[in-house]
Amino acid sequence: MNRQKIDILERQFDRLHRRWEKMFASGNDQIPGNLSSESIIQVIRAAAIVEQAFGGMTSSLWDDPFEWTLPEAFGDSGKLRLYFREVKEAIDRGFACLKDDAELSKNLITPFGEKVLGAFLEETLSKAEDLTCKAEPGA
Repeated sequence: MNRQKIDILERQFDRLHRRWEKMFASGNDQIPGNLSSESIIQVIRAAAIVEQAFGGMTSSLWDDPFEWTLPEAFGDSGKLRLYFREVKEAIDRGFACLKDDAELSKNLITPFGEKVLGAFLEETLSKAEDLTCKAEPGA
């Protein structure tokens, strides 16, 4: 089985997840002072995009995890780290379903139209990385 492309994508999503964890790794439940409310919302939206993509890919549940965009959800760094772990679990489940790079050329029916799986994952990663970059301190 050839999983070169899958492994590259998986590493890229793992790296993105580690960036989220690092941004909120204050050691306590306080939101780091260097993050604005807008930055926090952008990181949450990035994680939600990833969660929605992998949830749809693995179980055809395309629900937008809107509850994480509510202000009461992002007042606590510990809750956000828990959410990021849930997103990581969704990513892991998604990649566990992919056995061979050939699967990346399969079509996936999404609420946004029919997409080639590999291109869909790359698009998801790109959107999430863009939001994360805009949220990082100094951006």
